[in-house]
Amino acid sequence: MSRILTIGESMVLFASCDNNEINYDLIDTTIYKKYLAGAELNVSIGLSKLNHEVTYITKLGNDVLGKYILDSIKNYQIDYKYITLTNDYLTGFMMKNKVDYGDPKIAYFRKNSAAANIELSDINDLNILDYDLIYLSGIYPPLSNKSKIVFDEIFKRAKENNIPIVFDCNIREILWDNKDEMIDTLNYYAFNSTYFVPGIKEVIELSSFKNIDDITKYYLDNGVENLIIKLGEDGAFIANNKLKKYVRGYQVSHIVDTIGAGDGFVVGLIDGLLTTNDLLYAIKQGNAIGALAIQSAGDNTGYPNRNELINFMEGYKNEKIK
Repeated sequence: MSRILTIGESMVLFASCDNNEINYDLIDTTIYKKYLAGAELNVSIGLSKLNHEVTYITKLGNDVLGKYILDSIKNYQIDYKYITLTNDYLTGFMMKNKVDYGDPKIAYFRKNSAAANIELSDINDLNILDYDLIYLSGIYPPLSNKSKIVFDEIFKRAKENNIPIVFDCNIREILWDNKDEMIDTLNYYAFNSTYFVPGIKEVIELSSFKNIDDITKYYLDNGVENLIIKLGEDGAFIANNKLKKYVRGYQVSHIVDTIGAGDGFVVGLIDGLLTTNDLLYAIKQGNAIGALAIQSAGDNTGYPNRNELINFMEGYKNEKIK
């Protein structure tokens, strides 16, 4: 069983569930359902469901939302030894509406949250050599000066000890003081990661190139070992010094919510890297979990266990053969 480390902000998601009120603005929505949210928590849940040991670092407010998150993390059997409750800050939350196409509207309530106030002292006894892989997201560094210091320390320890780093830039421009700082910082992490996993719109914004060949050259020339671009329903593109290839996605007819699909892709990718050592198959798994994710309302509720993942991939293949 592989051991994975991540750090991030976990939030509570309130998703609109007004009956038949598709595309309602959040101002008009009256009925919500409660879920877990946060890119790093999504990935932690997905990997735990696939029987990996995941250590998740965060800080939660000692409030009803924080206690709900912590109880859920325990139920998913995620290692919580680096999770603390604080009375000084609140747990962040977010709201989203229901849509019938594209991405929903999101409202965040996370400024100066508990997770933004993790200190280096909270990870004093962290031994990076305990882990087989580190998953990091670009959401966490801009939350605060404190969060960036802790993030950078984990990144540095992983690099110094040759622990593979999977980095998903997860652009949230609203969290950054300015765009240039965002681009420079996220590209620094990308250049120094083992697997850089952006979405196509994100990588265009970060590189200033629109052509896949130009994007590929830019990132490989700057040190990225493996560039894996998420292309939504079209699948993904992989490029490294040996390989440049498109990997076809899984088409599904029933789309409920696209949020969480990118994190689901990362779940499948990491699992494949750690269990098969077959990069192309890992990307196929990523595409499969992304397709499963968009068929559920919660950010991570559609993530499969091992049997569900195998059955979906085999069933899809057999269906297409017929």
